Amino acid sequence: MLGTREIRVSFHSDDTDVLVLLLAHSPSLTKCYMKKGRGAKTRIIDLSLVVNSLEMQLDPGIDKNCFIKALIGVQAITGCDTISAFSGKGKWKAVQLLQRSEKYVRAMASIGEEWEVYL
Repeated sequence: MLGTREIRVSFHSDDTDVLVLLLAHSPSLTKCYMKKGRGAKTRIIDLSLVVNSLEMQLDPGIDKNCFIKALIGVQAITGCDTISAFSGKGKWKAVQLLQRSEKYVRAMASIGEEWEVYL
């Protein structure tokens, strides 16, 4: 019988979209790292540490898995490669609001769950 092995994955990207997608899917990843920068300014980020840090800042009653999923919705609204950002409003402020409101978490997590096409 074969034992289970821990799979470690490392991504090299400076793109915030990639970071957010990796964070959102982190519950299903065993061990995931993101390498950012070039040359002497390279650093490797353990995504589980980022997730743990964000989760520790959640208000009571906010589901951590729903919060992680909601990051994709926040990324889509605050600006990604295909959508312009709100002028003067950064991503961190939106994440801070998300950490304080279960209603916002549910709303952001539901983005893309259902589609209706009106003709």
